[in-house]
Amino acid sequence: MPEMQPDLSHRAEMLLDFWFASESASKRDRLRDIWFQATPEFDAALAEHFRADHDRAATEVYGPLRDAP
Repeated sequence: MPEMQPDLSHRAEMLLDFWFASESASKRDRLRDIWFQATPEFDAALAEHFRADHDRAATEVYGPLRDAP
């Protein structure tokens, strides 16, 4: 049975909010520094929140949506 696809627009928004920390400018500025100085804690938080999305994309679960507008 094929895996159910989550609401990708919601998941994409969550990832962007996590990455860019849209809730506050000071946090956003702090997180931008992390893009160039990865830490195990940041990597673990990213994996905790988005590992399933990565795994789905790697196994083509999201493949049919690749060409969607």
